Amino acid sequence: MSTDTITNRNRLLLALIGGFAGYSFWFLFEVLEDFFSNSHVFLLIAAATFGFFGSLMALFGPLKLGRAALSAVVVAVPSALLLFWASFRFVEMEEFLETGLPLIAYSVLITIPLPFLITAQSAKEGWRYYPALFDHAWNIVVRYAAAWLFVGIFWAVVMLCNALFNIVGLTTIEDLLDIDWVPFALTGGILGLAIAVVNELSDYVSPFLILRLLRLLLPAFVVVVAVFVLALPLQGLSGLFAGLSAAATLLAIAVAAVTLVSTALEKEDADAVEGFVMLGSVRLLSLMTPIIVALAGYAVWLRVDQYGWTPDRLALATVVVLMQTYAVAYAVSVILRHNWMIHIRRANTYIALLLIALAALWLTPVLNPERISTNNQIARFEAGRTDVETLDVWAIGREWGHAGAAGLRRLEAMTDHPQSEQLQAKITRVTEASNRYELENTRTTTEINLSTRELLQILAVRPESAVLKEEMFARLPSNTLNAIMDGCGRTTPEGHSGCVALFVDLLPATTDPEVIVAYMTGSQSARLVAFVPTENGGYEFKQYLSDLSDSSSNYRGADTVDAILAGRFATGPAEIQVLRLLDSSIFIQP
Repeated sequence: MSTDTITNRNRLLLALIGGFAGYSFWFLFEVLEDFFSNSHVFLLIAAATFGFFGSLMALFGPLKLGRAALSAVVVAVPSALLLFWASFRFVEMEEFLETGLPLIAYSVLITIPLPFLITAQSAKEGWRYYPALFDHAWNIVVRYAAAWLFVGIFWAVVMLCNALFNIVGLTTIEDLLDIDWVPFALTGGILGLAIAVVNELSDYVSPFLILRLLRLLLPAFVVVVAVFVLALPLQGLSGLFAGLSAAATLLAIAVAAVTLVSTALEKEDADAVEGFVMLGSVRLLSLMTPIIVALAGYAVWLRVDQYGWTPDRLALATVVVLMQTYAVAYAVSVILRHNWMIHIRRANTYIALLLIALAALWLTPVLNPERISTNNQIARFEAGRTDVETLDVWAIGREWGHAGAAGLRRLEAMTDHPQSEQLQAKITRVTEASNRYELENTRTTTEINLSTRELLQILAVRPESAVLKEEMFARLPSNTLNAIMDGCGRTTPEGHSGCVALFVDLLPATTDPEVIVAYMTGSQSARLVAFVPTENGGYEFKQYLSDLSDSSSNYRGADTVDAILAGRFATGPAEIQVLRLLDSSIFIQP
């Protein structure tokens, strides 16, 4: 068979495979999904289909069609089964997919094994032959990137052609694309054709250019990391207390460092960087990376120690373990010096296998993040390390699947806990709320009563003989009640509690005095709110009167509370005339 015949056959086969893949995805999500009452089974079929075609199009070329198809099955079926198994952690499939973490693990399982499968069947040196693994891994990335770029260009040309046809009233292209399955099949077919062409031009469309460009970043990247490490003793670690964003940033730096080191060393010593600057940069970056990952781990630990485990923190901790394995392996290889490049390449091989294992475990009960997080949060609450206010009952009961629901039942059974009354009120609010916003802006009657009683105990009153009524705060907006209690927890410039209630007669139409509550909203600011007596002898929350801040050099809003407590205030008539127009009173504020 001639070369041209083989080339045309491979192009046709990959185009047909891609077209059938596109049609299959359309058929799955637009037709077949309606026939499945069990969303877990549908996920299994969809994941197996996606994994099979995605792997097949990457494997066909380096491997013959039969071997590529068999290898694609080996990749797709176990990955889909693991994702299917993990999906039973949740009742609703949408909740499972929204977590994102299982899909990341699934993506690892259908991509990382591909270079190993190609190498095992094409390299006589065996499946661990690093030069072949390196080439195949980067070739898959480049082939798919180039093919998808061509797909984008293809659709841009199609849209231009359609616009041109519309000028003369022709709708041929538009009518064709209006057939539901055509865009899917056409996209897949063009993708397959593009991959086939890229396979043919592997000597021209290769990772060589990308690897050489990445090397240019190495010295500058090393300087930035070195400046960061040297600045640590001077600037301290206060930035790590900012949260998980610091850990994520540090881990991203570590991933970039590992990538740059690997690309600099390439597949063999003969292809690696040379010269004092480049080799020195590789060595220095390898030695500094463990520091970066250790700091990321410390940032994660701070949050876990303060608030306990959550699925996101557990995911970051898993990445920390993986990246520190890379970092330590690189640093030790450099320190040992002898054949250090070979040792780093060998480490890359085995750590890639570790990544596959971690991804698989993440989809099994061994690394069930919702179960681990739920157990940890409840244990912290039982031990008194977390109070009711801090305990994220919403996440446990509404976001962490079956494990979280079981944890919520355990919390409901804690009737002998010191904070049982507050806990049960919060659980009731969680079960009744439709979303987090509603949860955070509503309170149960029990919680309102508890918060009101607590507020009455700490809210200062002037004159001291006046008595606050509990029902005054019963209908107070939840966010206002929280704000007043937060203000009471602050300290005024003169050392008092940051809230006070002032009984003062301001409205001639009422027989009882009004109540002005002043509370701090910051170290230099305060707010005034008013309660107006009603005909039945109660009080109604009327309005916000003013926000007071440090608008001048001689006055601070927080001084308002001290002024009321010290009696530094007076009442009197407002010197103002109003224009009465129909049912309105119009005035100009002086």
